[in-house]
Amino acid sequence: MKTQQLALVFFLGLAGAPSITLADTSSLVQNIQGSEVDVKKSLTEVSRQTEEVFKSMGIQVTSNRSEDSGTKQVIRGKKGENMVEVQLTQKSPDQTHVSVIAKKGLVALNKDLAQQVLDQIIRSN
Repeated sequence: MKTQQLALVFFLGLAGAPSITLADTSSLVQNIQGSEVDVKKSLTEVSRQTEEVFKSMGIQVTSNRSEDSGTKQVIRGKKGENMVEVQLTQKSPDQTHVSVIAKKGLVALNKDLAQQVLDQIIRSN
C-alpha cells in the first residue's frame, strides 16, 4: 500500500502537479471495479474538483445527486461509450473517500479511465 502511495506522489510530482504528500492521500487502492482513495479535503471541495475534472476531460455530467443527508454524493458522466461514476463519501469535515468506476458499454470495466479520473481529481486545486 505504501509503495502505491509513493508511486502516486512520485508520478504527480513528475507531472508538475501541486504538492501532494502522503498526508493528503491515504489508502490508494485500485480494486476490482475501479480506483479509490481518501483525501484530506471536504466533500464540497472534492465535488467541485470532480466537476472541473469532468469538464476538462470532456466527460458530460449525466447526474449529480446527494444522499444520506448530504454525506454522500454520486456524480455520473458519459464520454463516448464510457460511463464514469464518482462516489464521494464524507468521512469527517476535512476528509472524503473518493471511489471511481468507469465502464465501456454496459459491462466492460475501464480501469485505466477510472485511474485517470481519480488522478485528475487528486491533482486539482
